[in-house]
Amino acid sequence: MSTKPKQNRMTISLDMNKSSTMAIYRIIDGVLKKTSIESLKSDPGAYVVASTLMEIRQKLMKRVDDYLIFGGEDEWKLKLTRTQALAFDCWFHPSNEDEQMQALIKENTYEYGLIVKICGIINQAFYT
Repeated sequence: MSTKPKQNRMTISLDMNKSSTMAIYRIIDGVLKKTSIESLKSDPGAYVVASTLMEIRQKLMKRVDDYLIFGGEDEWKLKLTRTQALAFDCWFHPSNEDEQMQALIKENTYEYGLIVKICGIINQAFYT
């Protein structure tokens, strides 16, 4: 994954490889499967973020299917709109103390490092 994303004001483009694609897909899919609709109904902000994560999951799912069925190209670019990038950061930011997140993503793992890296890129691109 590239450390210097291409960006403009409204999008960010992350260089992805097979392992990062599979890891991020598994994390987003796991989080969405463990999130109940009742909890989302009580928090409209979380509902919007979850629906935006579903959009990211759909982008990743196309690549995951390509890898699993056809072997797929290893390198590609994940293009996220500003809304999608900020939703990812909002849900997965390392300072998020959600017990469900901590159970899904253990510290000092590849997945945790990947989340920290992506959130750092998003923060640098949109918050500074």
